[in-house]
Amino acid sequence: MELPENYYENEEFRSFIWQLVNDNILSGIALDIANVFVNQGAKAFSPSQMRIFREDIVELYTTKECARCAQPIPWEEMFEALDNGGICGRCWFQYQEYWRNP
Repeated sequence: MELPENYYENEEFRSFIWQLVNDNILSGIALDIANVFVNQGAKAFSPSQMRIFREDIVELYTTKECARCAQPIPWEEMFEALDNGGICGRCWFQYQEYWRNP
């Protein structure tokens, strides 16, 4: 799937990538490329860096939709979705409420 040219210019997306860097999720070339993205944006990438960025970061660490309700997961919830089974904030809240008050 080809993404729009400005797809990576979203500030919430940049914040998500920064969280991956800050929490030491990435390593090696993926970490180096993520740092370039956080500091300079995707326009600084060579074609090979963009391929690595897409394949080794975006495709591995993002979830297109909630595993429970199938709605898109917003960028501001994406980092938490990595740790909670790929569900959105709304479904995560409902899940926690269910187990607190069965």
